[in-house]
Amino acid sequence: MRPAALVDRPRSLWWRLRNDYRPLGDLTWPLAPGELDGVRVEWPATYHWPPSRTWLDPIRFGLALHVPVSVTDVAQPAAPVALFVVWVDGARHEIAVDYSDYGDVDETSRSRALLYFKMQYAVGGYDSDGLVPGGYVPYNSELASVLGTLRRQGAPPRREVVYGRFSPNNDVRRRAAALLEEQRRFRYVGGLALQGYNAYLSGAVRSAVCIDLPGRGPICFRLIDYLAAGCCIVALRHEAVLPVPLVDGVHIAYVDTPEDLVSRCAELLDRPEQALSLALGARDYFDRYLERRQLAAYYLAEILGRARSTG
Repeated sequence: MRPAALVDRPRSLWWRLRNDYRPLGDLTWPLAPGELDGVRVEWPATYHWPPSRTWLDPIRFGLALHVPVSVTDVAQPAAPVALFVVWVDGARHEIAVDYSDYGDVDETSRSRALLYFKMQYAVGGYDSDGLVPGGYVPYNSELASVLGTLRRQGAPPRREVVYGRFSPNNDVRRRAAALLEEQRRFRYVGGLALQGYNAYLSGAVRSAVCIDLPGRGPICFRLIDYLAAGCCIVALRHEAVLPVPLVDGVHIAYVDTPEDLVSRCAELLDRPEQALSLALGARDYFDRYLERRQLAAYYLAEILGRARSTG
């Protein structure tokens, strides 16, 4: 077992014991009484790429909170796309979830599917009917089981530091990390070195400002983790959108270049009330739109609307 795991495991158990997180009672995408009668899902027993469960399990678990979900053999494409089946009013429909890091579309899966949910949905959209934003998920599908404890750690006052840990997998990250490490306007914690998941979350939520940078795709797990934990996020403007767009100055603080990161972070450290407002906006965004019960309700609303309008 890796040293980070030796620390993370007992911390996770302790967080679970103290967790008091409760999802919002109301659905952002309401599902009327009787609307789900007879609706059921067949989920693939295996994926083309086994690690893809990190992206897909939260969708599966969320759907199971609304409708019956059975795990069975569903033929999968040789692409970063999962196909599952939804039965609506006795009719069978295939649904695609594209979790690729890139903005392209697998046309074979698109042609088969009633709806194609694209996680890295390009800002400019697509000239393709039935292709919609797929949202995104936290790195850990069980994050909700520790979220209450994690959020209490982030209660003000937070450390007057800027936080960001990244793998050095692109030039933007390397440039941003160099700028942050060279500046002397504030204390920067992080750099191009990763640590255990729970340690990273704990460091983020206790910091005044957290930085999000693109990875292999515009949106990555880090952004969703930050939103869930209720961090004040400064990010390069994303080239992909979620089902409900993030609002600059409400849920997140956007900058246009790596060179702008330092000044924007310094500004927020000087304005703690603004940083706290962004943190609360981030947390509210996750609870309304990305918590797995809410995201699954969005999927079902889109699926039912299309199935019943085309059937």
